[in-house]
Amino acid sequence: LYLIPPPMASTPKVFTVVGGGDKGGIVVRAGEGLKSPELPERLSTGAAVLGLQSSGTRLRYLRLSGEGPWTGWVTTQLKEKELLVPAPQEISRRPLLICFYSGGFTNAQGLQRLEPLTKDAQEAGCDVKVYDHFGDERFVDCKNLQDYTTRIIDDLGDLTGQPCYVFAHSHGCLAALAVARELGSSCRKLYVAARRPPDMPLLDEVWSVSSADELKKLSGNKLLRGLIAAWPNEVLEQFKDEDPLPPPIEDAMNVVKQQYAQPALGIGSAESSAVAEGPLAPGPWDVPILALAAADERPLGETAKKVSGWERYTSEGNFALAVVEKVGHMALMSDKSQSELVPIVLTDLLQVWWREQASAATS
Repeated sequence: LYLIPPPMASTPKVFTVVGGGDKGGIVVRAGEGLKSPELPERLSTGAAVLGLQSSGTRLRYLRLSGEGPWTGWVTTQLKEKELLVPAPQEISRRPLLICFYSGGFTNAQGLQRLEPLTKDAQEAGCDVKVYDHFGDERFVDCKNLQDYTTRIIDDLGDLTGQPCYVFAHSHGCLAALAVARELGSSCRKLYVAARRPPDMPLLDEVWSVSSADELKKLSGNKLLRGLIAAWPNEVLEQFKDEDPLPPPIEDAMNVVKQQYAQPALGIGSAESSAVAEGPLAPGPWDVPILALAAADERPLGETAKKVSGWERYTSEGNFALAVVEKVGHMALMSDKSQSELVPIVLTDLLQVWWREQASAATS
């Protein structure tokens, strides 16, 4: 039913910065070596950090609280003086990150696309699970969206005390919303990237059809043309004038049809009742939502203005929008050398998780 990257064996290790009080914090360097470039900011005294990698007295961290670089290398001990010490709070449960990949991909391709996030999340001590789309082969016998979400919840098992965070890219955001709502209080936050909210019809604008049945009737070439007009793809671009399409590209378009031609998702205006009456309906919800948009989206695509519509899906004050600069729709999921999505999501997730851990320890 799902794809699970191997879970990290150890519990996350959190440290508190106790050094540098008279200097505004401790020095942070870009690399492990003491001669690697020093970052402009110091890591503030009192900050909580998650240990990612250690080598002697050197520690690569991710900041959970306080001020300074979100990640880098610091020295834990200078001569006889401790600069960082283990945090006093006991870690109760590791965070669980539940992910859904973009449309148009097989499960193997989807897992690969999510790897920049899932790999770093595992390294930070998160458990990770990745699920396929409603309508994909593994869920083809699900009669409706409720069947799909129930199967995933059953697979997740006993989540008592487990802090869950749900992330999705593009088309995966629909399944993510349904599952996040089904998780109830176990879901601490929903992260939606590069997808308009469910109550904004997509088929009408991208393919000029209003229903799943109409989408199924489109030729592979027409499907491809609509797709690249909204969400540019250099690989597919070279086939836009071929009709019929080469078999591998036709197969890819069939995957798109399989995932998008689902009346239960209400993606077209003729099927909007599926959104208005089901788990994809807008309305107040206690779970915070962080929506992420690519700055270089095309007008037909998932612009920041469209993505901001997710505000209708949570309660007042629980919504935030982050625009990731210098990337388009698909490049949004690139590694952190090209896209800021992974640092934004992972830092926010771990800070939310750590605040809960710290609050539980003092209550």
